[in-house]
Amino acid sequence: MTPNTYTGPLSRYYYTEIHQSKGIENFYPTQTWKTNDLLQNFTQLLLLQKPCPRGWETLFWKIWHKYKRDERGHLIEIQDLFCPSPDTQKEPQLVVLEGAAGIGKSTLARQVRRTWEEGQLYRDRFQHVFYFSCRELAQCKQLSLAELIAKDQTVPAAPIKEILSHPEKLLFILDGIDEPAWVLEDKNPELCLHWSQTQPVHTLLGSLLGKSVLPQASLLLTARTKVLKKLIPSLRQPRWVEVLGFSKSGRKKYIYKYFTEKREAMAAFNLIKSNPELSTLCVVPWVSWLVCTCLKQQMDRGEDLSLTSQTTTELYLKYLSQALSGYALGNQLRALCSLAAEGICRRRTLFSERDFRIQGLADGVIATFLKIGILQKQLGSLSYSFAHLYLQEFFAAMFHVLENNVLRYDCVYIYRIVETLNEVYGRYDLFEAPTVRFLFGLSSIRGVREMQKIFACNLLHETGLSLKCHILAGAEYDKQRSLGLLHCLYETQEEELLTYIMHRFPETRVHTSKYILCPMFQQNIYHLAVQTDVELMVVTFYIKFCCRVKRLQLNGDGQQGQTLVVPQMILSRWTPITNSTWQIFFSTLEFSGSLQDLDLSGNPPSYYAVRSLCRTLRCPGCQLRTLRLVNCGLKPSFCKNLASVLPCSSSLTELDLQLNDLRDHGVRQLCKGLRSPACNLRILCQARFKGPVDISWFCVAHFKEHGMVLEVPARVEQCYTVLENPSFSPMGVLLRIMPAVRHFIPITSVTLIYYYLNIKEVTLHLYLIPNDWTIQKAIDEQEMRFQFVRIHKPPPVDSLYIGSRYRVSGSKHLEIFPKELELCYRSPRECQLFSEIYAGHMDSGIKLRIRDKKNKNLKWEALLKPGDLRPAQPMIPTAHKDAPALLHFVDQHREQLVARVTSVDPLLDKLHGLVLSEEQYEAVRAEATTQDKMRKLFSSSRSWTRASKDQVYQALKETHPHLIMDLFERSGGVSVGS
Repeated sequence: MTPNTYTGPLSRYYYTEIHQSKGIENFYPTQTWKTNDLLQNFTQLLLLQKPCPRGWETLFWKIWHKYKRDERGHLIEIQDLFCPSPDTQKEPQLVVLEGAAGIGKSTLARQVRRTWEEGQLYRDRFQHVFYFSCRELAQCKQLSLAELIAKDQTVPAAPIKEILSHPEKLLFILDGIDEPAWVLEDKNPELCLHWSQTQPVHTLLGSLLGKSVLPQASLLLTARTKVLKKLIPSLRQPRWVEVLGFSKSGRKKYIYKYFTEKREAMAAFNLIKSNPELSTLCVVPWVSWLVCTCLKQQMDRGEDLSLTSQTTTELYLKYLSQALSGYALGNQLRALCSLAAEGICRRRTLFSERDFRIQGLADGVIATFLKIGILQKQLGSLSYSFAHLYLQEFFAAMFHVLENNVLRYDCVYIYRIVETLNEVYGRYDLFEAPTVRFLFGLSSIRGVREMQKIFACNLLHETGLSLKCHILAGAEYDKQRSLGLLHCLYETQEEELLTYIMHRFPETRVHTSKYILCPMFQQNIYHLAVQTDVELMVVTFYIKFCCRVKRLQLNGDGQQGQTLVVPQMILSRWTPITNSTWQIFFSTLEFSGSLQDLDLSGNPPSYYAVRSLCRTLRCPGCQLRTLRLVNCGLKPSFCKNLASVLPCSSSLTELDLQLNDLRDHGVRQLCKGLRSPACNLRILCQARFKGPVDISWFCVAHFKEHGMVLEVPARVEQCYTVLENPSFSPMGVLLRIMPAVRHFIPITSVTLIYYYLNIKEVTLHLYLIPNDWTIQKAIDEQEMRFQFVRIHKPPPVDSLYIGSRYRVSGSKHLEIFPKELELCYRSPRECQLFSEIYAGHMDSGIKLRIRDKKNKNLKWEALLKPGDLRPAQPMIPTAHKDAPALLHFVDQHREQLVARVTSVDPLLDKLHGLVLSEEQYEAVRAEATTQDKMRKLFSSSRSWTRASKDQVYQALKETHPHLIMDLFERSGGVSVGS
């Protein structure tokens, strides 16, 4: 049963008829989908046709992002499911409807069958359409193809031979193909089985999917999982269609269909609209039903409407507390949770009366749960199921929390839970499972509080935290790029947990394939496919509280390579971006003080979206420095809002409006904002305009070593500025704006060599860059911050070419990586390319060479002698004897070190005997938590000499290099003793 079939309490759709035949195992499909209510309540869902299943676009990003946007996916209607492909003009034989739990897959599958029956869909394509629920099929042991078809109650009275005479006119709908615990393998690929031959159900379905039975028939599958290849090894190339749930208008239509009275519908809609998080969650049809049911319960009791839930876990708890009001079902509710958990572990969704009796649930209790709407009875059998698989998973999660509390978070039991979940869902898909997401939500402070009210018992919050940590530790996943993990964290609504996980579990770094960079320049690039507003809301929750995300880009079609602030997140979305989507997206900036660069290039916003963006930029919590709106189709009327932000945003220093036709009117509006004394904007990139322009608006900046000189242009045209008798060479400008001619322009270049002197080995960094003092200065500062010292050697004698590649080589014992460098111009704010060279212990001189890759000509050569290496200079000048002493690094960052150091024992081992005595060593180790150990360690810091603090710093640098690097960057690279 799916949410779109309901217009009131679930009990309205229950039937008491029981059909049973003696001696024969009978199977009857559920009949609720045949009611007229489906026709009245069905609301069109968003369908995204894609070339691959969900998850592949992230795993194979380098190939995926090269596709044009319309090739990656496009929205279709229900009648387009079996339409010919534009490239091959062939009709697909296999269509897979995938999507999250409760998103409406089953409803859509039943709608296909119903509209075919009414002659509105696929009548020319199919003579017979069969619908089967795999949940119910799994109850059968053996069937022949003829018996399977006969089980469909709506099959017309036609001989089986006649039905099978035209297999190309048959459509089999298999709903929930991934629900039962079976592997649908075609065990007889070379053998064409007879339609009357009986075989196990999973073998029969495997033969259908493997095309050894009715190879010309078409199939429509629905599934949650994205790993159908494991479930169906013989699966051929299908058409992938993702069900995305309701659109914004679809949500409103559903609400007005659910409530029979317009007054009630308006009240419900207005309340949902007032809660942005709740409104966004209603994109999922089952959640929409849940929200409407909760509000209907309140209306029927004459209560004031109130629903503040922000997660699906909170919604279920609210629904349960209202539904159970007036019932004393404490122990019985626990027993039902146990039954749900057992069903999830065994992949069972149908339960017999015997199953209920084993759990101690009598017939009267079953009737109560039926009346409330938690259970439903299957037509024509003695089986029962939860009203929705989603609901069963929620009850299973409650069982684990309750049982874990009884056992006082016993490690053995927790381990058993995690292993069971891994077996059911798989280690790589664990966070995609609703049961796991509910576990996170129920284990939160709010979840524990609500469960205590429902079950009238005391629960320890620590039990939930322990369970969550074990799940995180036992799962295999890319922690930073797992959208499922972000869903789990969102369910908790706990900023502290998110911060804890970011520090407790080290992130997976994604290195660029072209260059392996040294640690301080590593790029964390997180690619996430975000197709629904719910997913976007989950990601923005993460960004708000994650200080690591510095750059955010929507879709990968914008201007890349201009500025690489690390780390960055790229969100990809190929469904329409609505005003509500923009509202959710911009809410990230209001509280995320770490986000510095936002790239919306190539995504045309509406006027409402621009207003929403500008409103966000004015918020004090928004610390955005760079905003890119390249090729966004901005109109001149948008510029008034953009101009009003410039004096209000103290952080915004760069605005990129290239490839937007703003006209003269738009440019004039922007100039008004630029003239404001409060405007901090330093860079405004190419706003196109037409007509005469006041030259006094513009100046040409000439940067020299001593500062900047502004010169007045002679003329300003649409795409260029004319400067007569310039006081500087225009070559620098040419290199920046004309990429097409770079390969033909010889330029003067320099080589920069830096070394880090270690007792055991010497590490070198070799740069090849244009002779630009601003770039040299940026590299000098960056290398000095990490105690690398520059070695002065002559530059290349010959001119080199921008865009050309050069090979780096040297003495035999050197390890060089990468061995190839490209001479390119990058902004001083960008990461510069270099080769890292491991020289080992330098007893004698080494040679370094750079050759042209194409012609193998020697372009540069240098000899490095041991005498060239000298101790690193102090990072800041020696303080005057009368000046107050600056804080040592260890003292300056004491609070952060206490909070963020994760492994204290290795640190203590390095300090034992040097800084800490045996008694101090044991006293620190005796503390219970990591933070207490660090506090105990710092309690003796008053007796530390400066040399002792240097030893502590060195030990921290060796045991927690990424933490020390992050603290160093935050302090601007200036800390005494570091």
